Amino acid sequence: MFSFVLPGIVGQIRFEKGYIIGQDGVRTECLIKNNEWANTPVTVKYKLPGSEETLEGNATTIKEFGFTNDFGSLKYIGATVQIDRSLDASKDIATGATPMWQTESLFLKELVGGKAVLYGYEKGELNAFFYAVEGAAPKQLIYKEYWTKGAESRIMYNKGFLGQLWADVKCPSTDFAALQRLRYVKKDLEKYFRTYNQCVSGKVEVVQARKKRKWLNLYAMGGLTYGNLISSHLWTGYQIDFKNLSGYRFGAGAEFVLPINKGRWSLLLEPTFDYASAEKDAEPEKLIYYGKVKMVKKMLEMPIGVRHYFIREKMLNVYLTAYYMMLFGKSGSYVSYMMTNGQPIMKQELDPYMGFAAGAGVTVYRFGGELRYNYNSNSGWGSRYYGITLTGRIRIF
Repeated sequence: MFSFVLPGIVGQIRFEKGYIIGQDGVRTECLIKNNEWANTPVTVKYKLPGSEETLEGNATTIKEFGFTNDFGSLKYIGATVQIDRSLDASKDIATGATPMWQTESLFLKELVGGKAVLYGYEKGELNAFFYAVEGAAPKQLIYKEYWTKGAESRIMYNKGFLGQLWADVKCPSTDFAALQRLRYVKKDLEKYFRTYNQCVSGKVEVVQARKKRKWLNLYAMGGLTYGNLISSHLWTGYQIDFKNLSGYRFGAGAEFVLPINKGRWSLLLEPTFDYASAEKDAEPEKLIYYGKVKMVKKMLEMPIGVRHYFIREKMLNVYLTAYYMMLFGKSGSYVSYMMTNGQPIMKQELDPYMGFAAGAGVTVYRFGGELRYNYNSNSGWGSRYYGITLTGRIRIF
């Protein structure tokens, strides 16, 4: 089933409502494929209203594009600029302070809007920033690390961006000594441009007003288990199969959402108490001295998991999870061999065991459910459990 459903889900969720502006200045509302770019995109794919055809544009055909979703807004412009890609001496050893300019048509990500606009460009280890004042063409803020020549070679810094800001993006109250402490990093430059725009116009155009995302979710959970447990007799090796074994589980969980890929990946820790019990008649020809066999399973599970969300929206989430299971509780789990009158003859403890599980689930607002398949084995004397678990949960934080 998943082989048919998931590709459709993935294909749908990556297209978001947005717009493009062509080089002719015409704005078109459309659906934009959000690839959650780690680097600045080279091309962008989109669909026009009423069409399923996927079109593609680049910085020479698209003047601007953007979209807004539950996690904020993004805006890119297409521009032909002079760019220096030799910023970092530790990655690409440069022996001169002069920028190595080359002309390229690129998408630039708008970071701060207003009278003075700050743009960013990322590719691998390269993080370059551009600026434009009152609609002028974007220019790169100059920063370059380079090696000095000679026997005592060392890294020096061309901080030309400080002079550019002092000349073009400066409030009357700007102090040059304070400006010199400005670092060539996104956080510092964004703050500087916001301050400048507030100073000269009394307002700042916020193009990335991102809602605060929670990186930690805590939840209570409970559910039902159904499966088979097979245990081997310690002396004879005879296997007792407790089929259609039902039980219950309850516990708590912590989800640590990773700050990548729009929060689609997370790590899980779910300490859970698992209980099940069953009793069956012994087979006389194989267990001569026994009348009944009783099993009690009391385990503290400690699943550690990785989760990937295929749908990640404000109210609805759909995901798959893989778990590594560690189980504890030797003293509370056992198989008891009894006479027909119920008198125990032998009690064999179930050792803790490890295993694996995989599940699919959905959450709606604070409530969620998951269907999980478990396989656990014991390496000591051959007990193993396999079955399904239906779990409900409620987020408490």
